[in-house]
Amino acid sequence: MKLKKMTMTGVKVLCAAAALCLIGCNNFFSPASFSSNKKTTFADSGGNLVTPYANMTSARAVQIAAEENPSIVDWRISRFFALLQKIDFESVYPWHGATISEYPVIIYYADSNTPRYYEFRVIKNGIEVGAITCNASKLEGEPVAYVSTMTHQVTAETAQQLTDISGAVRLAAINYPSQFVMRDTTVSARSVMQGEAIFKDALSGETLTQDAVFIERNILECLEKADEETLERLEINASDKTTMIAEAQEQAHDMASLWNSIDEIIPQILATTDEEIEREYQNPDAIVEDASRHIYASETTTVQYKMLNDWYSKRDWHNSLGYCGPAAVTFVALGLGEKANFDKIPLTNDKTEIKNLYNIFENTIGTGPKVISSLSKGLSTHTDYMIEQKLCHRWNDVNNHLNNYNLPVVSLRSGWYGDWGFHYRVIIGTQTDRKRDYHKISWWWFGWKSKYWTKDKYTHWYYLHDNTSNSTARLNKHVDGNSEHGNFWEKSGGVHQSTLGLVKHK
Repeated sequence: MKLKKMTMTGVKVLCAAAALCLIGCNNFFSPASFSSNKKTTFADSGGNLVTPYANMTSARAVQIAAEENPSIVDWRISRFFALLQKIDFESVYPWHGATISEYPVIIYYADSNTPRYYEFRVIKNGIEVGAITCNASKLEGEPVAYVSTMTHQVTAETAQQLTDISGAVRLAAINYPSQFVMRDTTVSARSVMQGEAIFKDALSGETLTQDAVFIERNILECLEKADEETLERLEINASDKTTMIAEAQEQAHDMASLWNSIDEIIPQILATTDEEIEREYQNPDAIVEDASRHIYASETTTVQYKMLNDWYSKRDWHNSLGYCGPAAVTFVALGLGEKANFDKIPLTNDKTEIKNLYNIFENTIGTGPKVISSLSKGLSTHTDYMIEQKLCHRWNDVNNHLNNYNLPVVSLRSGWYGDWGFHYRVIIGTQTDRKRDYHKISWWWFGWKSKYWTKDKYTHWYYLHDNTSNSTARLNKHVDGNSEHGNFWEKSGGVHQSTLGLVKHK
């Protein structure tokens, strides 16, 4: 990643420091009908798939919900941070000159009609080239959760239903961000907790089986409610539980402080236009400095970047779907290639051979929720490698492992559907961004005097491969023509990130 400088003044500096438009017409997006110089409207020319953006009524509804419930984020605030993140990622993706969609795709909790995510699309030359997902709840993490090139779409008929605030279906935070899943608006928390709710692929309309559903759950909540039997199944002893809870509580406290800082400057954020942000990011020399300003400049620089090319080059190889545990081990093995010392690992993107490899690992590991020791058994039985469990989900453990061993890390996420759930993703890259604020205070004491200092804030990212996929992924395409898979950037420190599995040579 190239070095990236970001400069903002006055309120805009404060807004960016705290985190590191209004209502219009119906706003479905159809690539065939979009023009960058006019507002997008509902269209279905030639049966095109569309993006189910929020419309006037649904956007206003979540805005009112944010006014009534202090834990819900106003979508307009989220859009501000999505734009900042888009600019920062212009050195990762060719997004320079792109815009952020005026309205988000709203994704709701699995068991309520409360917004869980706001997904904004990155649009360049009239084409959706990426997505930036923001947390719609202050209890779930920092403003931005995911950054990716995935742009899931649905049929025009489904989009009409999803964006009707009085309609019967909603997009739900299930298997997200790799899949768009919908459910009835009348679903009850009880039916979801007991694994009885019905969830459907938002594109195909196919009902998902229970073992194909994963719903994230706060790791702190999971640990506090877990009984001894559950902890034993998870291979977590009493001491481990205490450590993990303490870390989760500290993280929750830091997150609350962050959102309190953001809440204090909401009026200033809403008064800042896209043009002001873009102009001052791109033209820092145009800033007129105020001698009495406290923060007078800011810059964001990538100070660390690591990508495992053996896995990155195969991130869009055939996805056999299946259970996430065996699927994660399959992807690990594909990246290892000949180094694994297992002649069943294909060296090319051969669909049949990759499916056969998945079946081998599934037969060894088994189906359903599995702990990391089970995944290690599958990998070590057939290759020269194993997976070592590392409780908690610490950034340093991941980054040090990738840099020291050039091997991936398996990421376990907490959740449930009818029981304690497991979902595995494979971390194949890391990145650290440093945001440096330049402070200045001037005062009069027998002549003007000034004091200068800097303050740094670091943001850590994981680049993950997720096997969760569906007909949407098979039908939609990247701008480069490759089939869309579950590859995306996720901020570290998420409240659902549970445990790690370090891939090591035996």
